[in-house]
Amino acid sequence: MSFIRSTVTTLAVASVAVVASTGCGKGPAFGSDNAIIVVIPEALESSLNAPILSSFERTVLTTRYEPVFEVTFTTPEAIGEFTKWKRLVLIEATHDALLLPELVDVPESGEVIEEVHDKWARNQTIHVLGADTPAATSALVHKELDSLYEIIHQDFVDYHVNRMWASGPDSSLAHQMAEDLGLSIVLPRVYRPAQASAPPDTRTWFNLDPRRVVSIHWVPLPAQIDPDTVLAVREAWGHAIFPGDSIAMRPDTTGARPRLIAITSRLAGQPAIRLQGVWENRSDVTAGVFLTYGLACNDQLVLLDGNLYAPDRPKYPLLIQLEQIFETFRCVDEAA
Repeated sequence: MSFIRSTVTTLAVASVAVVASTGCGKGPAFGSDNAIIVVIPEALESSLNAPILSSFERTVLTTRYEPVFEVTFTTPEAIGEFTKWKRLVLIEATHDALLLPELVDVPESGEVIEEVHDKWARNQTIHVLGADTPAATSALVHKELDSLYEIIHQDFVDYHVNRMWASGPDSSLAHQMAEDLGLSIVLPRVYRPAQASAPPDTRTWFNLDPRRVVSIHWVPLPAQIDPDTVLAVREAWGHAIFPGDSIAMRPDTTGARPRLIAITSRLAGQPAIRLQGVWENRSDVTAGVFLTYGLACNDQLVLLDGNLYAPDRPKYPLLIQLEQIFETFRCVDEAA
């Protein structure tokens, strides 16, 4: 059995008033959007806590390697106010479950894999996994962890993408760019053109709180587009557009992992080079994240660059938003 997305809801068989009454008294779920409360009996902790942490607290590079999600463990007996959290994962053996019967119809035998919404609070999601015995439940969780992570991560991405587009897409700007430049991206309407003068081969927009700068830069198409070429163009252009900033090329303080990742990738269905790393400005002791894609558009190498400065807050959601903006890239085929 693979992890399926099903929802336990109140059957709407009486009237709208009856359905509405079932939600009366439920407050909104709380907790940060990257928090996962894992509810697990003590008997399963030794076999499941470590793999759950390993799966859910995967790290991504921002100014450092930060976990995508933060996991908090509790037990069914001690769940308390965690019943009001936005996202929970409940794991129990079905034969002696404490909370499972409150959430799903527990079968006499077999596995339970369900997704329950708005049971204890509004805008809440509870992922339920269980099998007949503790051993079978542990085996089920090991089997489904990667699938469950992907579901939770996709929900996380969708949430932040929807937030980004709350102001609406600036379609008129994209249309004008296509006419003037032969390429375009779609930006949320909250982005504004940079007031400072930019080189004629660059267009720049910004969004504040936190500071995000999105730029397009183009140069003549080189003989080969590879990570070294794109990195060299980004570094030279960055010195002009972000005075005082430099790309961090050295390992982090532990020496264990790089602070710059350059890979061959794809963007908007086209081959591309993706750079992600850390920028630093030693004069004002600041640092942030940059994300750059380099790809061909007719006879040009185009850089799509996102520059982020967001101290004291998670940066991964903002990187998700930059990725989404860059996925809207379109190149007008001059030969068409």
